[in-house]
Amino acid sequence: MSSESKANTDDLLIRFLLDEVSEEERVQVENRFLADNDFFEVLLAAESALLDQYAQGQLTGPRLRQAQSLFELSSLQKGEVEFTKTLIAELRENHLANDRVAAASVGSARLPVPASYVRRFGWTVALLLCISLLIWVAFLYSSRRSLEAQRVAAEQRAEEARQKLNEQLKAGGELNRQLQTEIERRTQAEELLAQMQTRQPPEFTSILLFPATGERGKRNEIVSLKPGSRLVQIQLQVDEPEKYKRYRVKISTVAGREIWKNDSIGIDRIRHDRLSLLLQAQLFEHEDYKIELNGQTADGSFAYIADYTFKVRK
Repeated sequence: MSSESKANTDDLLIRFLLDEVSEEERVQVENRFLADNDFFEVLLAAESALLDQYAQGQLTGPRLRQAQSLFELSSLQKGEVEFTKTLIAELRENHLANDRVAAASVGSARLPVPASYVRRFGWTVALLLCISLLIWVAFLYSSRRSLEAQRVAAEQRAEEARQKLNEQLKAGGELNRQLQTEIERRTQAEELLAQMQTRQPPEFTSILLFPATGERGKRNEIVSLKPGSRLVQIQLQVDEPEKYKRYRVKISTVAGREIWKNDSIGIDRIRHDRLSLLLQAQLFEHEDYKIELNGQTADGSFAYIADYTFKVRK
């Protein structure tokens, strides 16, 4: 790791401990903390450096308040901070005392220092170092427990997020199954409706007629009504049905006797360019018939479209 990268990492961890990071940076540190065991030691070192800065009074402003919240959260941590401050003060005092002794030695023609004093001073320094080491070990243990608790909490949050995601996926799957079932039911209903619409009962007779002026309409269609038929469906082939708003239909015998008429037939009666009429079979006798079709134009008037002829034979 380069010095610049290490400095950036240390700065990020210091801001993480002082709760100065963004949510994205917090997630980044927590994910690395969970995935990299060596990163735990780096975080401990950063916390140790921050403790030294706090104990030596190098922090000010918001960082000082955040460090107080971090290190004085428990009585153990508060005691460690106080002991570190005391230890630093004693080391400084001993250093100043050593400087004074050295200066006095130089000023007094280098008077010899008693061996007992040197031994006492050496034992004092060794004792202070041992106590400092013990306090440092205790601090590391406390920090490790705190970070381990953070690790456990992060794992619990991750597990809760996974469970919530699984529940959402399960609910989405159930919704998809319900939607698929509803689609299948609707498809079945539409198929059944189409079968009912196309199915003709035994007493039903259907006639398909083309305009008498067309090639297929030169001869009259001969229609034989089915025995017992009560309804007759007449389908008239219409060219360009979209030109008209509604239709007028008149059915009469070739001799001129009118048997049925309707001046307002909507365009909803047209399917696949065929206009459907459903009439009572008893209207038709053993005769020749003519159907006159007119369409209503945009100005409201009716225009002639075509004639249709057919013969009924019973």
